[in-house]
Parts: sequence; structure tokens; C-alpha cells
Amino acid sequence: MPYISLRGVEHYYEWLTTAGTVPTGKPAIVFLHGWAGSARYWESTAQALSNRFDCLLYDMRGFGRSRLPLLPTPETAALTYDLETYADDLAELLQALGLERVILNAHSTGASIAKLFNTYKFADYKEHVIELLQRVCTVSVKTMEIIQQMPDTVEHQSLD
Repeated sequence: MPYISLRGVEHYYEWLTTAGTVPTGKPAIVFLHGWAGSARYWESTAQALSNRFDCLLYDMRGFGRSRLPLLPTPETAALTYDLETYADDLAELLQALGLERVILNAHSTGASIAKLFNTYKFADYKEHVIELLQRVCTVSVKTMEIIQQMPDTVEHQSLD
């Protein structure tokens, strides 16, 4: 199971694609779970969408398999649990994985983090073109309806 170190914390992530756990070059969807959740929340949705998208699931800092270190370091001691800090984590993840164009699919607190990233953090990461697919809590059925209405090729627009 892959982990990536972001700001001193090992974050669990996994790709669900038609090639298994390796991105294939299709448009990427990043799934953000809600408070006290984990990437497992999105597994069935990602599996259903993996024929059209490379699906990236990850556990946010302090949740699921992204556990905080037992002994805080100066780097981790400065981290907070506010939404802006989680939006910074998302930016670090995208940069570390070399993802320049993604679709964010989020639920609950994850949707608030995605909104903050899209609205405020985007200015610091203009190389990323983000399409916020969901802004509020929805269920997987609604996500499927939205995806089915999308064309096979998703056009991304700059926010400039």
C-alpha cells in the first residue's frame, strides 16, 4: 500500500484504474472523504468510474491509514486541523504526484476542503486546473448521474 510523506506525515493513497493501481493517462478524479472518514468511503464509486477516469483515493492527515506520528516533530507540531491546512495538504499531494489537471469529488468536510482549495489555494497553484465536481454533500448515485452527463473528454478552463 503506497504512502507519501506530506509535511512530515505519511499519507495513504491509492489509484483505482483499469490498469489496477497505476495511472493510465485518463482524466484524474481525486476523492476527498468527510470528517472521521477515510478513502474507503469512495472505493465503490471509484471502481465504477475507473473505466473513464484514473481515480485517486487518499486518507487525509489524521484519518484512516494516514496516522499522525506518535512523537510530534517541529514540522508536525505546527499542523492544525483547520480546513485551510487540509487544503494545503491537498495542494502538496497534487504537486508531489505531479498532477496538474484533476477533478475533485468530495463529501462533507472534504467538500469544504475542496471549495477552499479551489477558491483560495488555487492562486498559489495556478498550474493546476481544477474542476470542482461537487460542492456539497451528495451520495454516490448523484455522482454517477453527473459523470454520465459529462462528455468523454472533459475540457478544463483556466480560472484566470
